[in-house]
Amino acid sequence: SYYTDSMEDSIQALAKIVDYGKSVRPDCYFVAEIWDGEWMISQYYESGVDSVFNFDCSYTGPYSGLFNNIKTGNGKKGGHRLEDFNTAIRNKNIHAIDAPFLSNHDTPRSGTYFKSSVNKKLAASLYMMLPGNPFIYYGEEIGMTEGWANDSDKRLPIKWSIEESGARINPPKGANYVSPPQYGVFQQLEHETSLVNHYRKLIRLRNQNPEIARAQVVSAADLQYNVASYTCAYEDSAVMVVTNLTATPKTVNVREAGYETFTEVNGFVIADDYIEQEQFRAYMNNDEYEVPELRPHAVPMVYVDGELTPPPRATVVLRCTATGSAT
Repeated sequence: SYYTDSMEDSIQALAKIVDYGKSVRPDCYFVAEIWDGEWMISQYYESGVDSVFNFDCSYTGPYSGLFNNIKTGNGKKGGHRLEDFNTAIRNKNIHAIDAPFLSNHDTPRSGTYFKSSVNKKLAASLYMMLPGNPFIYYGEEIGMTEGWANDSDKRLPIKWSIEESGARINPPKGANYVSPPQYGVFQQLEHETSLVNHYRKLIRLRNQNPEIARAQVVSAADLQYNVASYTCAYEDSAVMVVTNLTATPKTVNVREAGYETFTEVNGFVIADDYIEQEQFRAYMNNDEYEVPELRPHAVPMVYVDGELTPPPRATVVLRCTATGSAT
């Protein structure tokens, strides 16, 4: 905060900055950083700032909501927290835009905590499909890891290639962490089931459904405990985002839950790649490092007569097809 001991003065100071910026250029976009919990973050939207980084979404936040959702599989609670937070920030600023993220320049990248390829993908599926503007800390999309020793270790350059002839960037002064061998961007782009291509699929799915980014109303959709689900309404259209947090297919009755108007599947992405356990151990521990073969998940996505069966760790978007039903 600008004034350490006064939230009110800090909000007023931020409001002056926002007002001046928008007087010079009305379409400029402001993002503030308040490293605190949901309640404190929501208060600063009163300043008129467009976005505030959502630390409770990150694994470093006071409650680490998204991180805990993955660990516990409690998708139902996650949906309600999402609804409550979006309602709170809109009460302060009707034009508020949430800014979810997993990690940033002050923390080790999320790949340090989400050890498996599947969990890195599932984390991406959850936060990249949230309402608002998700922020990716460069290197996160290829699963980079680092240490806690100092800030330089948290700001290592992105690994473009593992080839000697590939693009290389020197680390910042004072960096001591030596990252383990792993695919660079160029190598991951060549593998359909890589993490960076998973991010690209999510961005494509998000862009296919603009209601997610522009949501004016966000509501939890109670389907199952281990299924994260919520609706995003924008003007006269709405979509439902459904993520199966488990390692098995889950059948949920969308119609019986009261969402019978969400009848059209408008895309899905699966955060799974069938890495064999023996291969994964080699992937993490083998000094010579050998990349495991990744195979796309073979379980189909099924939606029949109001019953949706997402494959393990799949994110599905359903579109509301009833005219004027946007909630």
